[in-house]
Amino acid sequence: MKTNVDLSKASSHPAELAIDNLSPADVYFGRAEAILAERQLIRPNTMANRRLQCSLAQLKGPI
Repeated sequence: MKTNVDLSKASSHPAELAIDNLSPADVYFGRAEAILAERQLIRPNTMANRRLQCSLAQLKGPI
C-alpha cells in the first residue's frame, strides 16, 4: 500500500515556539519552569564570556 504523504516540508520548517522561546510541548508537559530556570543560571556565564571574547578581539586588533 502506497501513501501520498509529502515529507519534504517536515524537515524544512523549524519547530514552532511559544512565548519565551519554549516549544508547545515544553509548556504542555510542565517543563517550562525548569528550562527557564536553567537559562537564568547559564545567562550570566554566557554574557561574561561574550564580554571577554569581545575585549580580547579588540586587543588583538584588525587582522
